Amino acid sequence: MFAQVAVPLPLPALTYKIPNGIELAVGSAVRVRVRKKTFNGVVLAFADSAPAGFSSEIRPIDGLSEEYPNLDREMLKILSWAADY
Repeated sequence: MFAQVAVPLPLPALTYKIPNGIELAVGSAVRVRVRKKTFNGVVLAFADSAPAGFSSEIRPIDGLSEEYPNLDREMLKILSWAADY
């Protein structure tokens, strides 16, 4: 299973593998690597398969974030609206 994760970079949501043993929900705060740096991000959506045409290996989520809280759907809706403003 895969998760779409928003990170604090000017990029669209990135796809990561969900490791066994980690339970996630939309809004879960997670730690992920982008290139050689680790960032806190938020799970936006899930997918059963990798994006079409994706040719390189998809990295796993490193773990749950202990620095940031999980976001509920209402907060994600508000933040999505603000991002599109």
